[in-house]
Amino acid sequence: GFIQPVFEILGWKDDYQTKLQGREPDYALFLSSDAFDRALAVGKSHPDYWVFPAVVADAKAWKMSLDRPNRSGSKREFPPQQMEWYLDRSRLPFGILTNGNQWRLIPRERLPYQGRFDTYFEIRLCDILDQWLDRPTDLLQREHLQKVQSRSLYVRIAKLRAGALQRKMFTTI
Repeated sequence: GFIQPVFEILGWKDDYQTKLQGREPDYALFLSSDAFDRALAVGKSHPDYWVFPAVVADAKAWKMSLDRPNRSGSKREFPPQQMEWYLDRSRLPFGILTNGNQWRLIPRERLPYQGRFDTYFEIRLCDILDQWLDRPTDLLQREHLQKVQSRSLYVRIAKLRAGALQRKMFTTI
């Protein structure tokens, strides 16, 4: 899959297909190997497992809308509702909801004036890649290189950008 390598590039230690009160969030993300090891020692099904992760994450299929309901058994549920449930039960401060293109960072707590499913920070991978293709030097130098702290992420982005530019050149010939 595409999601797990992104988490690893960003420096997260992840546990795939976790357990939370009878449901299965796709990922628990840890800040350190120690926290990860301690969670595994407790066991994925144990309630104390959720003391150790920093973030809960859930991934949907690339083409699946994050704002339309999907079926979970016999009931329909919106992905933000599902994430809200995970955040409430895990008591973690943030969740990540993604379909690979849209990446939403969702807080568990929000201020009274903030909408229930309207409070999140979102980036769209395709929009970022489109901007890199249209003005790669500008965008990479000023807006993103200063924010990217992981050298491996920069190298992978550069390779992706080079491959995308090459494909764009061959399709226009």
